Amino acid sequence: RLVSPDGRVGMIVPNKFFHTRAGGRLRELLTRTTRLYEVIDFGDAKLFHQATNYSCIVFLSGQPSPGITYRPTDAHLTFHDAVEVSCPQLSSSTWTFTSGDAREVLARLEAVGVPLKSIRKRFGTGVQTGADRILTLDADSTQALGLEQGLLRPILRGRDVRRFAVDRMGAKSLIFPY
Repeated sequence: RLVSPDGRVGMIVPNKFFHTRAGGRLRELLTRTTRLYEVIDFGDAKLFHQATNYSCIVFLSGQPSPGITYRPTDAHLTFHDAVEVSCPQLSSSTWTFTSGDAREVLARLEAVGVPLKSIRKRFGTGVQTGADRILTLDADSTQALGLEQGLLRPILRGRDVRRFAVDRMGAKSLIFPY
């Protein structure tokens, strides 16, 4: 509402609003007003020192837009293939920015697949320590501190899991005394 008819505004915001339940109202507002015209998504690139958040830049116009240009990039602004999405393709439901072939495959999967939410009501997030620097240690640190193996559990963090593979280099353990 604050943008003039000829104006434009860009904001850095977390990209998790694309897919979280809490982002549904924002997605609904953005699709209803059709003012969103471009998204630059940094994916899981770490942009801000000592902050783990996944960011994107959303650009809004004072005029309605027929579609959105989605541009995935990395922290060095190396842009990948842009995806054009028409506004009617988006709603308050989860946003997935895919191009022709990938969009067609996803549509076929949705048509025949069973959504995970129909199988399980809630998925746990596993252990969340809130003090990673204190409670997660590498192998050398656990040995140097002489910690009992019974108090330790191996953990994988999001950055350790990649498509079709798990990176166990630098694996850490969590102090878990229960």
